[in-house]
Amino acid sequence: VLNQTNINIFNASFEVFIDQTHNKYDWIYLDPSRRDEDNNKLVSLEQCTPNVIDLLPILKLKTKKILIKASPLINIPITIKLLENCIKVRIIQLKSEVREILFEIDFTNKNRLENVPILCQSVEGQVLELADISENTISYCNMQTYLYIPAPCLMKSQRFNDIGHHYCLNKIAVNTHLFTSEEIIDTFFGLKLLVKKNVPYKKMSQLLKEYNILKSNIIVKNASLTNQDIVKKYKIKEGGNDFLIIYSNQNTEIFVTYCIFLN
Repeated sequence: VLNQTNINIFNASFEVFIDQTHNKYDWIYLDPSRRDEDNNKLVSLEQCTPNVIDLLPILKLKTKKILIKASPLINIPITIKLLENCIKVRIIQLKSEVREILFEIDFTNKNRLENVPILCQSVEGQVLELADISENTISYCNMQTYLYIPAPCLMKSQRFNDIGHHYCLNKIAVNTHLFTSEEIIDTFFGLKLLVKKNVPYKKMSQLLKEYNILKSNIIVKNASLTNQDIVKKYKIKEGGNDFLIIYSNQNTEIFVTYCIFLN
């Protein structure tokens, strides 16, 4: 179909192929199987077939670079440590779901990177490259006029300090991955919300009554509650353009913020 004459087929396991080939490649693309013999899902590269970690020494002899497609559930920091020559990670998001994580390996790069960049991108076109900057670059404060929730691929990166630093935003708390500002940041990669009211969680009933909230999206961040707990207790339907964000602040106090969708 492609009218190509330079494509060769080698019908064997990758372990056999890489052992027998005499070629030196520029790139090898690996998509290890993420299912075991009983069809259970696998996550880490050591569990998958082929085991890329075990094959790294021979791969280093046969190719300059590798691109590895991994599970969306994989632990990125641990995997970067296992892949000593990793120079970049790409987190690919389709709509509102992380679909693939790609690890780029460059054996020609002799110096191990202390801070491997993570490129977060959506198929729809948004892209943000994140470093791993220090904690002292981020500031914390109480809820302001606008609230921001990072896109799933940004959340997966776990590089929250860099997100706040990049957009010049304040973070709600160390372990509450919400951001806030007095001025709107239109370019933010994620959910942008206008704060209508922010009150202690114990005043949830008054808040619902004041704004006649019968239906709302519910998001819980760093609080010992679930969406089901909220729905059951307050008889709220989930959905619509309104948002109720339940979270812990810097003093570990639980608050609820009523927001309007801006995207």
